[in-house]
Amino acid sequence: MEPRRKPGPRPKGVRKAFTVRTPPDHHRVYDDAYKQAGYDSLSDYVAVLLAEHHGLPKPDYVHRPGPLHQQPELLKAG
Repeated sequence: MEPRRKPGPRPKGVRKAFTVRTPPDHHRVYDDAYKQAGYDSLSDYVAVLLAEHHGLPKPDYVHRPGPLHQQPELLKAG
């Protein structure tokens, strides 16, 4: 495999964006959860959780680095 020549993250392919509005005081919890679970982004974390909840396969573009290749869990605040 040739090394990448372009800077920045690898392309994730075709995706469709949607906006979710949440209370501002929840954001710290969500930020902590995706980082603790080993995801690169909140978007990847949410995509996996939604897919699992609806019985869909995990998106192919989502990869978690290191030994955290296990099923994500919703992290409780506190």
